[in-house]
Amino acid sequence: MPPSPTDLAREAKKHSETLRTEFELLRHEVDRYEIAKLRERVAIPEERMAEQEKRVEETVVMQRQIAVLEDRVNELKKSKEESDRRSWQFIVLFVRGLVTLGINLVVSFIRR
Repeated sequence: MPPSPTDLAREAKKHSETLRTEFELLRHEVDRYEIAKLRERVAIPEERMAEQEKRVEETVVMQRQIAVLEDRVNELKKSKEESDRRSWQFIVLFVRGLVTLGINLVVSFIRR
């Protein structure tokens, strides 16, 4: 005896539910796989961004250090210039003293 339409409908419904369950499991697996794959893809740029941010921070620190060094170099240049000026002033005063002493000796020699 051939199966009745009700039996066929029940069997089709059962088969449909099985297919639906399998489809949902497959969808869940695909979603999970896609998420894992996306996480892998996102991890690489995140690592690169972290490295880049670290480099930027290091660059900022180096720029600050360079600025401090430039200030120190400028201060050293200024103090060298000032030291040079003072030594020239000392030399000029010393030469003036010698010239004055020489003039005084000549004048005193002439007066005798």
